[in-house]
Amino acid sequence: MPRTAQDVISDLHALLGAAQVPGPYILVAHSLGGLFTRLYAQTYPDQVTGLVFVDAFPVELPALFRSHWPEYRQLIDKPLPQFANDPDFEQIDVDKSIAQIESGPALRRIPSVVLTKTRPFARPLGFVGFPFAELERIWPIAAQSLVDLVPDTPHIFATGSDHYIQVRQPDLVIQSIRLVIERAKQAR
Repeated sequence: MPRTAQDVISDLHALLGAAQVPGPYILVAHSLGGLFTRLYAQTYPDQVTGLVFVDAFPVELPALFRSHWPEYRQLIDKPLPQFANDPDFEQIDVDKSIAQIESGPALRRIPSVVLTKTRPFARPLGFVGFPFAELERIWPIAAQSLVDLVPDTPHIFATGSDHYIQVRQPDLVIQSIRLVIERAKQAR
């Protein structure tokens, strides 16, 4: 620990191979998982036919945060309360992961959908002084950078949902996956 996106996708690639799960894959990612699926699609382009980003973390976020990035890193490095005492809680080196994505091959044109929350992030207890208003302001701007990765990517705002769109509006996620499946079939 901490691990990087490259570590995670190497494990995923090995797991899919060992389990004999045939590709190509449509990858669905929430939050930091957006880093992993993006790097997986860049690294194994022939194995990925579509992406669904569910309020996913974009590599542009540190630049948008500017001087507040270290504070945000501190916030996301902490495990959720239910995992606070778990010694096996996986930690991710976000900065190294972003560098891996930026230095990797370009993402090829594949069907994608970006889902973005409309309700504020939950504020962790005891985390004082962080500019949550700034986070809320830049999150949709950062999400647009995911939309801009692939032409014709729908950007769907999950009205009334917080960061956990897959919990609050699972049908929206399912419909987005179906849309990517249909577009992937048409692209063949």
